[in-house]
Amino acid sequence: MFNPVTLTEPIEPENPMLPEQVTTDNMVEPPSTTQNGKGEKCQPPKDFNGKESNHKTWFRILEAYIRAYDSLFPDDQQKINCVLTYMSSGRAAEWVEYFTDEHTKLVQGNRVFDPEMTWAEFVKLLDQTFDLRRTKDKARTDLSVLRQKPGELEQYILDFNSLAG
Repeated sequence: MFNPVTLTEPIEPENPMLPEQVTTDNMVEPPSTTQNGKGEKCQPPKDFNGKESNHKTWFRILEAYIRAYDSLFPDDQQKINCVLTYMSSGRAAEWVEYFTDEHTKLVQGNRVFDPEMTWAEFVKLLDQTFDLRRTKDKARTDLSVLRQKPGELEQYILDFNSLAG
């Protein structure tokens, strides 16, 4: 049975990274100098500001961090919460706001994430939004097959301008 993570419950020491902490003035430092139970010490990832050229490197570091502290993130919802806490500035913060609005619902007065959202689906959303190389490659492919259909010049121009941008 799914036990939703509410966005309004108090912060517990064993779960230090909940979405309500996503503010630059209220960031809780994760265990950066403590061992993770396996004898490893891991540096926490830096905050991601949404710059596409940094996305892949940032996400690889974040995934390594989540794997190193896997006991803190036992399910997909906890992993998603962790990622959102490292997206608190720039375009990434705007995306977090949009994501939270679109993928939470009110349950008994508390906002909870959609229990059907998997880690793989979340990663796919991140890549679609922030992986510039993937976006450019898709745009190139779509431009190469773009054809004007009879009587649809305006749609063709809109599609072309969208892909060219």
